[in-house]
Amino acid sequence: MSKSSWVGGIDNWVNQGSAPICVDSSPYLIWNDWNASQRDLFITNSNGEIVFKENITSGIPNDINAIILNYLSTEKDVQPVTFKLGQNFPNPFNGQTQIPFTIFNPENISVNIFDINGRIIKSLFVGYQNAGSTVLKWDGTNNFNEIVSSGIYFYKIKTSNISSMKKLIFAK
Repeated sequence: MSKSSWVGGIDNWVNQGSAPICVDSSPYLIWNDWNASQRDLFITNSNGEIVFKENITSGIPNDINAIILNYLSTEKDVQPVTFKLGQNFPNPFNGQTQIPFTIFNPENISVNIFDINGRIIKSLFVGYQNAGSTVLKWDGTNNFNEIVSSGIYFYKIKTSNISSMKKLIFAK
């Protein structure tokens, strides 16, 4: 967060290290010794991207703990991304729709269409999928190649440990 009177913190700044937090404690001896004219608070995410920046030359914000805890709690809830399911297009559709998804790691997946009662209507894909982007097409038929009724349906992609579902509308 700033230069530090703590030996490890000073070393981090002087040697351009990458410690996650550097603090100078009041009365800010390091800043005063170096005649600093401005103090900035930066918080970065796990990718090193700045997610918070504030000029704190006039003093550390009273809610500094809440600010830091907000970003820490956001970070700990992040789950690894193994796939991304896109919205089908067109939606609503009559005839055929496209369902895009991206797999970031090769793995076994399933992509199914469900009716409003949660029954599988159509298995679009079940098996091993290489990493990369794919577009599946659904023509409004069930597993018996019969045209389904107009209405709301759901499509779901599932791996061994996570899944994602989106809604689509079929209009004959």
